[in-house]
Amino acid sequence: MASTEEIRRILEPLARRRGYSISVEGGSVWMLHPEAPFYVEARPTGQGVLVRVGYRGLRDYVRELVDSVADPRSVLEDVLDEVAMVAHEAYTALRGAGIAAKLEAREAVLDALEELEEAEEEE
Repeated sequence: MASTEEIRRILEPLARRRGYSISVEGGSVWMLHPEAPFYVEARPTGQGVLVRVGYRGLRDYVRELVDSVADPRSVLEDVLDEVAMVAHEAYTALRGAGIAAKLEAREAVLDALEELEEAEEEE
């Protein structure tokens, strides 16, 4: 099983190149988006490493977009595309290092789009 330090060593160049901060907390490696509440988490599991996209404070972020940006859907979709790409790059880097990895990005993307639809309906 890959250690969090090994995972961090593999992912740190990617995080730096993309402008993400990186930390190790609670047995996971976290790559935090520089401006949005999204992150890529890489967590060791019994089968390798789970790479997933997640978020904190999504509701407030989406509401702020709806209130302050002319085309919030476009902005959110661009951010989601970027975060999903970073997650895929992390997955690929881990696999390239010989570590079994699984990628889960879809749920967070769908949650964010659903939150946007709800916020737009409230306007």
